[in-house]
Amino acid sequence: MYNLILFVFIILGGKYSLPWRIKPAHNLSYTIHKIRGKEFNLNSEPNDSSEYKPKDIEQTEYDEEGWLMELNTKNVEDVFDLIRPQLSSDGGGINLCKIVDNEIYVKFTGSCVGCPYRSTTLKELIESNLVKFIKSPNENPITVKVVQEN
Repeated sequence: MYNLILFVFIILGGKYSLPWRIKPAHNLSYTIHKIRGKEFNLNSEPNDSSEYKPKDIEQTEYDEEGWLMELNTKNVEDVFDLIRPQLSSDGGGINLCKIVDNEIYVKFTGSCVGCPYRSTTLKELIESNLVKFIKSPNENPITVKVVQEN
């Protein structure tokens, strides 16, 4: 039932305006830094988080949306930790298998294994969030590939 409602919402989402607005996260890198440093306090975030420049985590580049993190296992897992609650709400999950250059290999678990919307989830949720917060090590964009389930 929830999948049907979500599907209708996605189809009609561009045609109708809703009475509420979704507030986007301002700077995910700031939040990840605070959680890692055990200084996490929801009330401690500065008013303008774009002025915040962390010194102790691997970040190399700044763009108009915030700091981009290096492509490594820890940073990818941090982004996956933000995605996992959405997947687990439908009984699924994701595991990182390996990283090769700018390609990230993942394995779906739970109900995501046989889900017909798996490719959409891969592009729209997982890959888009990784590209948004992690810097590609070369000129090619970050891509996510699924490891074949045995």
